[in-house]
Amino acid sequence: MLCRRPYVWIFCIVRSIVLLAAAAATARAQMVTPLSSPPDWRRLQAYDGSLTADQFMRWLDGVYAPGHAGQAWIRLQADGVMIRTNATQNVRLALAGAGQAPKAVPRYWKPLPRPATDPDHPLAGVSIAIDPGHLGGNFARMEERWFQLEGAEPIREGDLTLRVAQVLAPQL
Repeated sequence: MLCRRPYVWIFCIVRSIVLLAAAAATARAQMVTPLSSPPDWRRLQAYDGSLTADQFMRWLDGVYAPGHAGQAWIRLQADGVMIRTNATQNVRLALAGAGQAPKAVPRYWKPLPRPATDPDHPLAGVSIAIDPGHLGGNFARMEERWFQLEGAEPIREGDLTLRVAQVLAPQL
């Protein structure tokens, strides 16, 4: 019966291709980059209670996602933050309660012991590596090492690298 109606087969094949393409697109959309595995969002749970709502929102809006850029993915709730991790899932980060001190952030490293330093040269004897390959100036935009926020001065990666070197040099 189906052989006599080839349009039914065509419909089924096209529908299957569309569904598979949609599934593949959803899976791809959940990857940060094609060269990496999707993030393990459960790792955020180690930081539950380590920030207050004020700290979280100040850093989110002032540093990580200025101009409310994270608004579509991050929602502040009474005692936590709901983060949309992909098209179908959310993860929750608990925040320190009102009047409650934030808990210590987990550390996976130990600071190296440092010799007593000269207060005028606190970085004396320290080796600092700065990557000179990051372009600034007119080439920064061409090399995609440039961005600009709402009419502010452009931020060029190489210019930041140079400025860091200038700030650190007197302390060496």
